[in-house]
Amino acid sequence: QGSGVEIFVMSGEDAPPDFKHDRVRFFNCGPLNMSAKRNMGARVSQARYVAFIDSDAYPAGNWISSATKELDSDVEIGMVGGPELSPALEPLSERYVGLASRSALITGAHAFRKSVSPRRFFSEMSGCNLVMRRQEYLDIGGMDESLYIGEDNDLSRRVGLSGRKLLFSPDVVVYHRN
Repeated sequence: QGSGVEIFVMSGEDAPPDFKHDRVRFFNCGPLNMSAKRNMGARVSQARYVAFIDSDAYPAGNWISSATKELDSDVEIGMVGGPELSPALEPLSERYVGLASRSALITGAHAFRKSVSPRRFFSEMSGCNLVMRRQEYLDIGGMDESLYIGEDNDLSRRVGLSGRKLLFSPDVVVYHRN
């Protein structure tokens, strides 16, 4: 594919019968956890980068290009993520959850990730908005498949211990349901 982008949907189910998209490959992985699905996708990919987003999120138009630009600009950056914004059109109850998530009283030191905030290095990236070089992801062992929650925190920790920096960029935006 001319763009060099591979899009994989790693699911526990078959693709819907009416699913037809020439740029998207659908994988029925069975009842695997998120870590195992992401690792499987990274192994079958031939792309230079892996980018993870959750099923209840969608990227801004420049999501991949902004993240790969950051990775290309500095070999010491091992992982890039960015804001996890509330979608514009969501039910009122979800909007309230999104507003609460922006408070340090609710999400602590991670509150900045819920809005467009300044570029900074940080110790943890969220798995719903995470981009890194594919080979580095594989070399570090990917996500720990024994973890059902906190796999992104564990991966962030191991990337940091490898000497790589974790960058929060305000330009690497996903819209994540609350």
